[in-house]
Amino acid sequence: MTVSAIERRRHVRQAMNISVTCCHLEQSTDTTCFCLGEISDASMGGVRVQVNSDINLIVGNKLVLLVTPKEDNHTPNHEFPGEIKGEVVWQNPQQRSFGLKFLL
Repeated sequence: MTVSAIERRRHVRQAMNISVTCCHLEQSTDTTCFCLGEISDASMGGVRVQVNSDINLIVGNKLVLLVTPKEDNHTPNHEFPGEIKGEVVWQNPQQRSFGLKFLL
């Protein structure tokens, strides 16, 4: 990680392994799901999502992550919301990952 990436971070990241279904959040609050993945790390400001298929997102896309409860998570399921809404702030198609800033 470069010094500039560290300096831009406002919050400490915590490694995770939370399964999610990634969906586009439409204007009418309907969702269109497009892939499965997992939250690989999270902070107070957002999450990094690793997906299992190719992605083509645009910075600014609004998404909702539907959390899939998993028995092997080391954190009780009640500590996570059923869905996480956010805005794409970066993507890396080669690594099949993207960053999502939380929306309230």
